[in-house]
Amino acid sequence: SQNFIRWAAESIGADVDQQHAALDDTDSDGLNNLLEYAFDTNPTQASAEALPAQHIDAGFLQLDYRKRSDAADLSYTVSWSKDLVSWSTVGVVEEVLPDPATAATQWIRAKVPLDDSNCMFIRLTVSTLD
Repeated sequence: SQNFIRWAAESIGADVDQQHAALDDTDSDGLNNLLEYAFDTNPTQASAEALPAQHIDAGFLQLDYRKRSDAADLSYTVSWSKDLVSWSTVGVVEEVLPDPATAATQWIRAKVPLDDSNCMFIRLTVSTLD
């Protein structure tokens, strides 16, 4: 399995300090290196190809995102909110989409039912496991 330090050393090509390297945005595309690792993108070439995308379909607020299946050191959590203050994972259902992104990743669709207010937000949090 892959881990961030090994990936950063191979992808960025330098001695890597995990705490600082994870927050750096080597290619200035708005994704820090931890997210480049999590979405399996190239940290030295700006790209928006693997950014999470949200949409509404059939009464559900949905978020599609690319997830590394070979990284034992990452946690992906989808949560929702009505007010951007209180966040919950209750009711979030995830499914693997049929087309793999790469050999090391898969596309995930997370969805939560919309309520009558139709005022909901959804987010993805990626963190490292210690």
